[in-house]
Amino acid sequence: RVKLAQALAHGPRLLFLDEPTNGLDPKGRDEMLALVRTVSKSRGLSVVLCSHLLPDIEKTCDEVIVMRRGEVVTRGPIGLLKATEDFQVRIDLRQWDAAFEEALGTSGGKLLSRQGPSARFVFSKKPDDVGRLLFEAARASKTQLRGFEASERSLEDIFLEAVEA
Repeated sequence: RVKLAQALAHGPRLLFLDEPTNGLDPKGRDEMLALVRTVSKSRGLSVVLCSHLLPDIEKTCDEVIVMRRGEVVTRGPIGLLKATEDFQVRIDLRQWDAAFEEALGTSGGKLLSRQGPSARFVFSKKPDDVGRLLFEAARASKTQLRGFEASERSLEDIFLEAVEA
């Protein structure tokens, strides 16, 4: 906070902050991010916030720039980058089974990402009855479906897509 105050004392129009929450506890981190956002908005100050903590970026920033090897690979307003025309669903299985992916694929579902028994699938448009399709895929693959919910594209998804391209 002291360093931020020192930087603001000179009345800059542009401020670069590199990992401003490094070493702070969760409460201190939230307070610092709120302070950065407030200062930015109230003073009309442009802030470039560098962080590997994507939830911090999402809470604090309006726009994002993703770089790989010194090159800008994607940029824009976070809301616009997160928007999709397709329909995404996050599912939780008892245990991952590729047969489930194959069964859901016959209904138009495509695997976006998977971590253990949880995965995100995308459909080109929202199916009339997503639950029915998921339960049919589970039955066909003899997989236990533990839960599902509509999902949106996250800042982490945007980052991973940009740097893996």
